[in-house]
Amino acid sequence: ARDHMVGQFPDLFEIGMDDSGDAPSPRVQVRDGVDPDEASKTVRARLQMGDGDTFDLSDEASELAVVNRFKMQLAKQRQQMLASIVLMGI
Repeated sequence: ARDHMVGQFPDLFEIGMDDSGDAPSPRVQVRDGVDPDEASKTVRARLQMGDGDTFDLSDEASELAVVNRFKMQLAKQRQQMLASIVLMGI
């Protein structure tokens, strides 16, 4: 899902490593030189997020919530593709 998010917005985000815990883990980060507020607006519009939904990639829980939204988006796309294949009788 992180790769999917970065793939949809390659000019806004990149995958980095979070070294704050015991084991480094991948995290989505705003690219250097990109305004985090503008990145947030772009993603909110694409995911149809409400104003109450948090979008703070520096916070682990918030980053995970955004990534989970992208997981859901990816799952819906795959489900639609599978439905199309079934309807075509392939």
